[in-house]
Amino acid sequence: MGKYINENTLYKTVLKLLNNKLTDKTHFVKYLINNHSEDVEFMMNMLTEDNIQLFNRNDYFKTEINKKDLDELYNFDRLKDLGLLSEDNMLYGQVITVDTWRDIDINYAISLKVKIFCHTNDGKEISFWEDTVNTLDIIKVKRSDIPYFKNKKL
Repeated sequence: MGKYINENTLYKTVLKLLNNKLTDKTHFVKYLINNHSEDVEFMMNMLTEDNIQLFNRNDYFKTEINKKDLDELYNFDRLKDLGLLSEDNMLYGQVITVDTWRDIDINYAISLKVKIFCHTNDGKEISFWEDTVNTLDIIKVKRSDIPYFKNKKL
């Protein structure tokens, strides 16, 4: 935790705030508004969403990609044929680790280093490129949901 506040103090304070035991939340709200960052967006998402997706190393996901960008780098039809695109035309990938210098539990990381699945130059085999993604921009899937792995005899 930080240099000036320990984890237990922060935990208790936020719980009191969420349970409406603190009467004046004005400063807290103003701080959030004035320091809007990915951290705040992630935190607000956790407070408002019913089904929070937490990611671990080696988890699989799908993510949107601009079709124009995709067409410039890879053959869309070949990705589909290989089973590397979802039915809603999202690319699949796999989580590698957190993308931060901070010591943070991967479940609560905002930014992740990932492998995005693609195809080799000849378009016949799976390959990948490493990238960084925001956890709010990816959707967790099972390995068995990815057609490429369903089609492979392991």
